[in-house]
Amino acid sequence: YYEYTYSPGDKFTLLAGARTDFHNLYGTYFTPRLHSRFQFSENTILRAAIGRGYRTPNTIVENSNILVSSRQLIIEENPEPEVSWNMGGSLVTAVNIGDKKLNLIADYFYTNFENQLIYDMDANSSQLRVYNLRGKSYAHSFQLEGNYQFSDRLSAKAAYKFYDVRATINDELREVPFNARNRFFLNTSYATRFDKWEADATLQWYGSKRLPDTSDKPAEFQRGSSSPDFFLLNAQVSRGFRWGNIYIGSENLLGFTQDNPIIDSENPFSDNFDASLVWAPIAGRMVYAGFRY
Repeated sequence: YYEYTYSPGDKFTLLAGARTDFHNLYGTYFTPRLHSRFQFSENTILRAAIGRGYRTPNTIVENSNILVSSRQLIIEENPEPEVSWNMGGSLVTAVNIGDKKLNLIADYFYTNFENQLIYDMDANSSQLRVYNLRGKSYAHSFQLEGNYQFSDRLSAKAAYKFYDVRATINDELREVPFNARNRFFLNTSYATRFDKWEADATLQWYGSKRLPDTSDKPAEFQRGSSSPDFFLLNAQVSRGFRWGNIYIGSENLLGFTQDNPIIDSENPFSDNFDASLVWAPIAGRMVYAGFRY
């Protein structure tokens, strides 16, 4: 392992690193990386990075949802380590609004896979086929986040994320299933003086997700090619005392659930039974209360 840091002044830093590993099954891993940081002003910082990564996948653990279905697990070849290049950067800045600062963070990263273990649920709805990448696989990730402190007691944070993940599945470059391309997050928190009362609420929006192909099943057991978008809302209120606090809250406050998440649920030993196609909560609104001492 080797690392070198170049820092000619307070505004610029360059960090270069390289690492070599010797694996008893997969041979030599060489992992280079490069990070840079440039401070344009007191409130604006740009970071950029590029590096290579290796990963040894664990087929069963990473697909435990398949164990609650009648799908046959077919490992077509010996899994090879996943290898990828990741590059991108982030821009952090602050904008004065009144006597407060609006903090903004924008980041973009691109990952390109040289090899990846593919979990193919599309070739056959009764199987999970596992094989090494035979084509392209990549991911684009963009996120824009802002947070603002309205007062000493009230703050808010919002973020939008675009996540385009594609891989060659069943000889076709397509979206990876169960991944929402568009996501939105909003959090607000409020506290009274001395934190006597505290309230917190988080709203999340998930865009449509691609679902595995079930067109080869009987018509009554087929599912759509994509899911609808949905919202999740969590909230909590707490009252503080000298000895601790008491609280009450709710998860999935809007009560959104996925309809009919289990295919052929009345026949759990049939060839069509499948409880692995879950893309949203299956439990409704949950209310809880407690205390901390």
